[in-house]
Amino acid sequence: MRVEEIELCGGACRMICTQTDKFKRSSLTLLACNFSCEVDRVKNAVLLDVLLRGCEKYRTIGSINRHLDMLYSTNVSLRRTGYYGNSFFGANLDYLDSSYTYDGTDLEAAGLDLIGELFFHPLLDVDGMLLESYVEQEKQNLVSAVNSRVNNPKALAHSRCRELLRMGERGFIGDEELLARAEKLDRAELTRYYRELFSSCSFVCFYVGSATDAAVAHVSAFLEDISRYTTLRKLPERFFVDLPTMPERVKRGTLALDVSQCKLSLAYRVPFALGAEHTELQDICAMKVLDALLGGSTSSKLFTVVREEMGLCYYCSSSYSAYYGVLSVDCGIDSSDLETAEREIDAQLELIKQGSITETELENAKRYLIFGYGEIDDSPQEIEGYYMWRRLFGEYTTHDEFAEMMNSVTAADVVRVARKIVKGAAYTVVGRAEDEAWEAE
Repeated sequence: MRVEEIELCGGACRMICTQTDKFKRSSLTLLACNFSCEVDRVKNAVLLDVLLRGCEKYRTIGSINRHLDMLYSTNVSLRRTGYYGNSFFGANLDYLDSSYTYDGTDLEAAGLDLIGELFFHPLLDVDGMLLESYVEQEKQNLVSAVNSRVNNPKALAHSRCRELLRMGERGFIGDEELLARAEKLDRAELTRYYRELFSSCSFVCFYVGSATDAAVAHVSAFLEDISRYTTLRKLPERFFVDLPTMPERVKRGTLALDVSQCKLSLAYRVPFALGAEHTELQDICAMKVLDALLGGSTSSKLFTVVREEMGLCYYCSSSYSAYYGVLSVDCGIDSSDLETAEREIDAQLELIKQGSITETELENAKRYLIFGYGEIDDSPQEIEGYYMWRRLFGEYTTHDEFAEMMNSVTAADVVRVARKIVKGAAYTVVGRAEDEAWEAE
């Protein structure tokens, strides 16, 4: 597998190509970004769903799907993501590799043509605005999706805890504000936002497949075609993450639901993230190993001690986001064990900070991680997930090289990064009929 980066249209598009003949289908993700426009999370969510409802050429979802069925069941899905002020929105094409088509249909070109139609030729009413019925329906879908999170208490506790931790950060809004903004949003405002957003764009593209040269040619042709509708702007050489300051106190939240098993989620700030100033790749490697040691594997301290030996949790695991600089711990427990479990989780992290790491624990953690990185080649989504954002943040290590770096992490490296971690938020979902309460230690 070969990964290369190509600049198109004078740097207006950065295309990251992963050439492999391992899959029968190819994947092409095209994301736009407009750095002159104040990106709005709510408007982005509603707008992209509205655009996918229909365009001038394919006026309904049914006609879009019929067209995709004719293209050997090509799939188009929306993509939107952002990391601390860097916001991207667009679509992913998943289509049969050209070597498997029998009639010579150019699926890649046809798919990009559809994306161009959806983004630059949306359905407008006689007043030149996005259709009111589509806007209102997608607003309601967004509200329903947010409200439905109560059906998954584990995920709800995790997202609310992250919300507590990130509250007040630039560009971040919580669920309550999201719902309020969605309620106020109208089609005139969304139409103005659409025109501003697409008035000038830069693009990021990621391709996984066997025909890199053809993919580059197709994306180049697509960019040349849409340059009639938008001003193409040069992308920055690399993107940076400006991490928030470390928390000074632990923010706490509690939500009462009709649940039999309580959920506890903890969030810790980590001053190491990809693209952040003063972060070395070795810091990220050490944090990955720390996560596996703490709760990211079945040989971790949280699993073997807090869950198995002490019997405090039905499940207890940790995860580290290298893009946001956040270490999370999630567990399911009885309400009577809430305080004890949180105290013991903190104690296990403190043991790591003090250097209580056996050679066996360290080797098991590294072996677990290395095995996981060896599976990246098995999925186009995993390949994109590893390479795309790392390349944008100026990190060019392959996943095999990254695995080798993790294998060289020492206990001293883990202790060094562990001592920089600060607890910032705790959120519980409990089974009592009480109102939601917010407080801070």
